[in-house]
Amino acid sequence: MSSALPPNPASASAGIQGDAPYDYDVYVSYSHLEHALVEPLVNQWMQQFNLKVFYDAHSIAAGQEFTRKMQNALNRSRVCVYFISPNSCQSPWVRWETNHPNLVPVKLLEPPTGAVVGAAAMLSWIDLTNPEILLREYGRLLAKITEHLRIPAPDRLRDSMGIVDVFLSADEDQENIRRNEQKKKALQQVVERNAHMKLLAETGHSYLAPQVDRFFKDVKSFLERGGRISVILANPEFIAGYLISRANRCNQVSGGSSLVDEDNEYRRKFASAVDGYKRLKGLFGNRIELRIAPCVIQSTILLTNRFAFFEPYLFQDRYRKGEVLFDTFELKIDRKNCGNFDNLSLDEHFDFLWEVSTPYDQWKERKEDFRALLTEALKLLHQ
Repeated sequence: MSSALPPNPASASAGIQGDAPYDYDVYVSYSHLEHALVEPLVNQWMQQFNLKVFYDAHSIAAGQEFTRKMQNALNRSRVCVYFISPNSCQSPWVRWETNHPNLVPVKLLEPPTGAVVGAAAMLSWIDLTNPEILLREYGRLLAKITEHLRIPAPDRLRDSMGIVDVFLSADEDQENIRRNEQKKKALQQVVERNAHMKLLAETGHSYLAPQVDRFFKDVKSFLERGGRISVILANPEFIAGYLISRANRCNQVSGGSSLVDEDNEYRRKFASAVDGYKRLKGLFGNRIELRIAPCVIQSTILLTNRFAFFEPYLFQDRYRKGEVLFDTFELKIDRKNCGNFDNLSLDEHFDFLWEVSTPYDQWKERKEDFRALLTEALKLLHQ
């Protein structure tokens, strides 16, 4: 690369402060000698994930002023992915690029001991040099990129639905942690006595299982303040349970009804949530009610008096998380500043399912009937 560095390397972060607009999602810092290794990744980010990537081999046209273009691009990129190699460690320009405040170091080739200096030396690296952990580490790289993405909903859609945030998350990355913190705040902000919270979920594990305690304490506190909670969960002994278990690869099912007779992670999560429900039921009586849906649940919906959280589900191989930029998204909706979408859609959807769902105690007595019915259905499907 050119040795003509900008006069003030610290200015690399000048355009990243506050809410400054961005031209690029990712700036790629690398040595041209590793072009053949880096370019396939860049092409995937642009073509498959639709990211705006500054990659000098593609982004600088013939005749453009090189130094100014590189500096402006770095200033207006959300994140800088730094591909570490023996060659990139020797580049003064690459060293300047690593002043970016949102730096993601990626070990592409093993560098000499002590060759990585500056901020990159103090950060944890993504390791793409070990084939045994390559898929997992690439998933970590995509998650790190996702942490710095803030993809706004189109103005018209955002305004009409009252969308105040969009969360893109994969496993326990920072975006997922931020999402969970927002939910905790929403539960804690409910102070009105007799406030009504509605929860629609596959297992309710995150909200009701005490041992997980992601939101259990917040739910308990909500009830202690006089609130009411209505919960609808998917039926683990019927079609919904079968499909969720298949999507999560809880069992490798080739056909027939083998899934019905086996314990699996999905059923264990459901059982943990039910244990938490029983504990809360014992403390707060009819202020918490649980029903089991007769159908597949295609989203998690959390409704409080002020906010709604809406996360659609896709039936996908959950073991492919490391190959995708994010595995789910969720909308946070301000219920007091939205159009009719929230009150006429999410509430009506929940209320309809509540009416057709079975109270937990009745479902428990009929659980074996549901399992027998699923067994017959699977035999029919696999004939």
